[in-house]
Amino acid sequence: MNQYRYLVKNIGVLTISNFATNILSFFLLPLYTSILSTEEYGIFDIYSTSISLLIPLFTLCTANAIVIYLLDNDSVKEEIVAIGVKYLCISFLLLMVVYTINITFNLLPVLNEYKVLFTLLYLSTSINQFFNNIARGFEKMVSISIASLISGGLTIGLNVIFLVWFEWGVKGYFWATILGLTFSNVFYFFCLKFWKYLGYVKCDKKMELEICKYGCGLLVNTISWWITLSSDRYVVLYMCGIGANGLISVANKIPTVIRTFQNLFENAWILSAAKNYNQKDENNFFINIYNYYSFFMIIITSVIIVLVRFFALVLFKGEFFEAWRLVPFYMMAALFNAGAGVLAGIFTAEKKIRVISATTVLGAGINIILNISLVVLWGVIGIAVATMIANGIVLVVRVLYVKKMMDFRISIFRDIEAYGLLLGQVFVQLMCDPERSYVLQVCMMGGILLLYRIEIKQAVLKMRR
Repeated sequence: MNQYRYLVKNIGVLTISNFATNILSFFLLPLYTSILSTEEYGIFDIYSTSISLLIPLFTLCTANAIVIYLLDNDSVKEEIVAIGVKYLCISFLLLMVVYTINITFNLLPVLNEYKVLFTLLYLSTSINQFFNNIARGFEKMVSISIASLISGGLTIGLNVIFLVWFEWGVKGYFWATILGLTFSNVFYFFCLKFWKYLGYVKCDKKMELEICKYGCGLLVNTISWWITLSSDRYVVLYMCGIGANGLISVANKIPTVIRTFQNLFENAWILSAAKNYNQKDENNFFINIYNYYSFFMIIITSVIIVLVRFFALVLFKGEFFEAWRLVPFYMMAALFNAGAGVLAGIFTAEKKIRVISATTVLGAGINIILNISLVVLWGVIGIAVATMIANGIVLVVRVLYVKKMMDFRISIFRDIEAYGLLLGQVFVQLMCDPERSYVLQVCMMGGILLLYRIEIKQAVLKMRR
């Protein structure tokens, strides 16, 4: 039972701040879509998407790798942090070199429009991710929660000020994000007493090599996931224009509900998986977590798909409204990604990074091929379908591998039936009139609840106790 309490405690602490700020940001979407154009929204999205690739690439994912090593009680914490600082500084130098090349040869013109803002966004984001991973390694979940609350709350508040009062447009959107992250970084600096580590320059070369090796394994996985989840932005940018990229960005805001909980869960899950992993899984801890988590995510996805038109009417203003047709496919993609993330925690606990990397490389390759093929056939919707299929394939392959690796007795056929009903909802939502669509989808949702009746009954009994 302590295993479950440890996991639930960490999820609860993170939820207090992260979920609240993300939900508030979600409901402020009408403000953003009424003030910013699809082109402006597309510019910010392409900047943040590019940064999400450059940070792990330039740091070799060492910031993520040090979490596992900090959790090891036998490790020297100061040396591990010093290694992370070293590669963070190297990443700043690499950014300057690569950005200078881009400016000189105009390789990606859109990134040259706001040079200073791009640089500041990279610096604030990379430092924030670094501090976040240090705090995770020290198991300071409350500190992470407070830092996230500071960042999210300030970003939202400053967005209202900069967009509504000052009318700064997309520049205000940039500055709100940068300042929110910066104040969060200041909090982390004092909370972690980071000045104690700044004077520590000794790095164990063997330890550094291990962390870099582990990080490189994560890097392949990270880049592959980036390709699967974000490469569509660049395909759309070149084939459909920056405005279409804005539609994709807005369409991805509704699946944020799932992704937010997924991020909260995975931050806590990796700690529990590392502490409790065993191949036999005698007390069915991993099986139970997977089943309950899958059911929770599936039912949330089902509800959101039913209500997607309503959400679009409330949240998507003007030219953004057409983005609603993309949302069901991105919801399915987020669901598959969530399932794959649970299994990634098991691989991470066993330090089987190659398995994570191989499966994500497979998904990335499929995603690129489908992106280019389906955008020609179906336009922007083809991009969303490609992302859904690629994520689904990664989930299937990981499930099969985990079943070979450990005693992982889950009902695959039941999950397939549930996913089939969800895909039926997507089809009905897009093809039928609203009235008929709601009736059919509620029936399908009832079918999903019936499939997971055992988990529902067990959950109710535990709540009564």
